[in-house]
Amino acid sequence: MTVLQSWKDSLQLLKPKNFKLFALVTIKSIMQAYKIYLQHFGWMILLLAVCAIAPYFMPSQNYAFYNIQYKHIFFYTSCWLYELLFLAAIFCTRPSILQKDSTYFIAQFKKIILFWIFVPIFSWSSATYYGYIFTVLFFADSEGGPKRFLLSLWNALKMVFYNFFLMWILGAVVYLCGLIGASCLAKFLILQNISLYPYFFLLFNLIGALLLPIGVCIYTNLYIKRLHDQFDLYFKQPE
Repeated sequence: MTVLQSWKDSLQLLKPKNFKLFALVTIKSIMQAYKIYLQHFGWMILLLAVCAIAPYFMPSQNYAFYNIQYKHIFFYTSCWLYELLFLAAIFCTRPSILQKDSTYFIAQFKKIILFWIFVPIFSWSSATYYGYIFTVLFFADSEGGPKRFLLSLWNALKMVFYNFFLMWILGAVVYLCGLIGASCLAKFLILQNISLYPYFFLLFNLIGALLLPIGVCIYTNLYIKRLHDQFDLYFKQPE
């Protein structure tokens, strides 16, 4: 399969008939994902909420001391929780014949956590890229191990490359929707005289965690479809 042919084929998803079916399947998967996500990881979202809200209840006379001593603790805790919730959202949405209970999630986290645990140190926003989602999905479908992780990363890059324009269009739409939502929220908080500085990122992580299943489901369903259509690109067929 040539690159140009792959780009052309992937854009067929945007045709009204194909996109309607994709949208209906995605909406259904989002509803199912939220049910599992909130049931098993609602407590982590509450912890994230504590990190986002606690600074606003600190006594004003202790603000300077608090700002120096505890700002980074809340920030990095929030980032770690967000990354873990991102992985959780992927595990909630990926197809699996196993029941998605505590045993399932523990096994999935143990399989990947050593490879992904240092990501927040380098970039707390790394989870916003669809390549992140594809890497985790490829790895979750593998036997695990360093070699399989690198192969999963390579397959994720190939999936992005061979479906570049479709990824770009969907990514732009998702980003624009998020930007509009964030702008509306910021405007509302400003009108309510609620200061966003200097803890905007804590609030942003909380809102992002609540919306994670939506974006993850979109790209997970895209992964499923393109993997089926381009299977030979990622896996060798037995001779």
